[in-house]
Amino acid sequence: MVGSTRADDILRDAEFLHLYKKAGFERFLMGMENTDEATLKLIRKGGATSTDREAIRLLRQHNILSMAAWVAGFSEQTDQTKWDYKHQVLAMTRMPPWRLFLWVKFIEAVVQLRPRALRRFLWNPDPKIRHAIRWYYRMGRRVWFHEMFGFFSGTRRS
Repeated sequence: MVGSTRADDILRDAEFLHLYKKAGFERFLMGMENTDEATLKLIRKGGATSTDREAIRLLRQHNILSMAAWVAGFSEQTDQTKWDYKHQVLAMTRMPPWRLFLWVKFIEAVVQLRPRALRRFLWNPDPKIRHAIRWYYRMGRRVWFHEMFGFFSGTRRS
């Protein structure tokens, strides 16, 4: 099973995570919308950035995958209708779109190609988790190149 939650909920249920695993939860998607606490308060998101790392650590301890989603530009983009799940990068006033896009793609590549991430990809002892990790890498690779092509071919949103 795949769940969607916030990092502070994972911390709240830390003593029950073994039961989550036993019940069949293999993955959790967690939204980490910003690194700035003031912006999180501005958009009434709740939660706190200080809990994200601890939640990921706890999920890993129980061999549950954590998938973290992060959105750039909430504090500068007043028209939220331009954001959706397929267009997570919002316009920013202090950086041209091409630079923001390339930084996001660079960060995605660096995070996925770290030695520890690659070790989990290659040698996770749980076959279901290993399969899920490999599936995400395949999908991520396809999406990464599709987004690069879309951005540079001019098919992006204005």
